[in-house]
Amino acid sequence: MPRTLSEAPITSPNSRRKLPAGVHWRRIDHDTHLGYRKGKRAGVWLVRWREGRGYKQAPLGTADDVVKEGTFSFQKAEAAARKAVEDARIE
Repeated sequence: MPRTLSEAPITSPNSRRKLPAGVHWRRIDHDTHLGYRKGKRAGVWLVRWREGRGYKQAPLGTADDVVKEGTFSFQKAEAAARKAVEDARIE
């Protein structure tokens, strides 16, 4: 039986700051999840999507936790995740 995804509060830097270390997921489509891996200084965005019986996963970039330039906010990470999954499914 599949496990139920617990929606993590990863939409803002303040809410991400309160999370424990590790990977936290949030659903963005019926079979696509945006992930946030919290590190010591900053976090990294991930995307995973269902492919067949399992999941595929890919890194997206650095979160805007500390440095704002050249990083992804939640909205930019969500758009990049949708694009990455779309490109992967086309291949």
